[in-house]
Amino acid sequence: KDGAADFESRLAGRGVGVVAAGHLAELLRAGRLTWAELDGETFAAVSEIDFPEHALVSALKEFEEAADDLRPGEARTVALNCALKAWRESAMGHAQSASKGPSEASLKRLLQRTGFSHEVTAGQRRYGPPPGRQREPPPPPSCEVFISRLPPDAFEDSLVPLLEEAGPLFDLQIPTEPTSGLNKGFAFALFASPADAVRAAELLNGRRLCDFSDSRPLQVEPMAPNCRLLVGNLPKRQSVEQIRSAFESAGLNGLTGVVCYAAAAAASSNVPSGSSQSPASNRGFCFLEFASHADASAAKKRLVKDRGRCVFADCSGGAGDICVDWADAVEEEDRETLNQLRLLLIRNLKPSVTEAELRRRVASFGQLDSVTRTQDLGLVCFHRREDALRAVAELDGVDGLEVSLARRQVPQAVPPPPRQPPQQPQQLVQWQPTSHGGILQLVAQGVKRASGGSGCSFNQKRERRF
Repeated sequence: KDGAADFESRLAGRGVGVVAAGHLAELLRAGRLTWAELDGETFAAVSEIDFPEHALVSALKEFEEAADDLRPGEARTVALNCALKAWRESAMGHAQSASKGPSEASLKRLLQRTGFSHEVTAGQRRYGPPPGRQREPPPPPSCEVFISRLPPDAFEDSLVPLLEEAGPLFDLQIPTEPTSGLNKGFAFALFASPADAVRAAELLNGRRLCDFSDSRPLQVEPMAPNCRLLVGNLPKRQSVEQIRSAFESAGLNGLTGVVCYAAAAAASSNVPSGSSQSPASNRGFCFLEFASHADASAAKKRLVKDRGRCVFADCSGGAGDICVDWADAVEEEDRETLNQLRLLLIRNLKPSVTEAELRRRVASFGQLDSVTRTQDLGLVCFHRREDALRAVAELDGVDGLEVSLARRQVPQAVPPPPRQPPQQPQQLVQWQPTSHGGILQLVAQGVKRASGGSGCSFNQKRERRF
């Protein structure tokens, strides 16, 4: 009792700091901790001058929550020391992470020169937007470039001057490792105009950072924002119209289109779509097109989280958990290339339509260069572009056909190759003498050997002969 009133002085005599002594004294007075439960390891942990106060408070709070379930004595001592050690290491790791980055002097000079805002969070460093434009919408995605092959310790002070050679910079984001604070080897730079982004890719691709001896040639390329999702494992007994209406009514923000293809068997079937006897009405997948990459990313997270139940919860066609992933980016052709397209892609052809019949049907529109038929797809190449445009206008939508101008890469439904019969393993062959005058015959391995006239083995005959 005599020492209980002055725990702070007793803790100070053991080398405990003032802040740590105050928090420990509160626990000792409240009876949540006894002096006998403090050992040398405890005093050594809380006597460190770099032990942050918030980490100490968190460690003691964690110990209090677990103390009621522990027996007094050694168990509580071990629990207290483990909590102090864990929180101290965590606090030191964050302190080291925060210390990584450019020198304060160089970063301060950069911010004073440009006036840009600067923010450092867990896992990212952001430089920008420019002064007075914080509340303005950012430039379109076509103004962004992707920078890779960065040295691990390259930051704003070395990247911004290099990027400013291409044009005014709007924003620079550098993803970092939460534990070390070093960059992940890549960054995203947003310029004020698309022309500046193209110029940055032309000027800076292959350049090296002068301040780093181990710097590799940088790879700078324009960003191609992906706004398309591929959704698989769709209920195949739902028609294309039902698939489209299901996604359009699901409330996905920014959805601009649903591309779904009918199955080949559905076009020739007379069974109503959606019935239990109907064949597959769609191919089991579709593409979702969104107005922006952010809308596509939000939709992907929502569909993955509830496994597509927000879309097909009430479908009668038997919906399972759908699969959602990013679709391959579609390259945009220039206007000159689009004005030269003469190839038609015809979808949903009936199985009864042969290649000769398809040729007769489209020959009335003009001279043909080639006609190809595969499953429910047809490729028709006209000699003149005007004839191809007239065929698209008159055939699209007739008998369920989808007719459009094909680009450089045409998705073709190529049938799988025929299954080959399993090949028998090649059997080894050996020579064996028989009883007919030493005549040799071929006997496959595994077949019982024909014994000689004298009943001796093959080895004995070979010894006699040679």
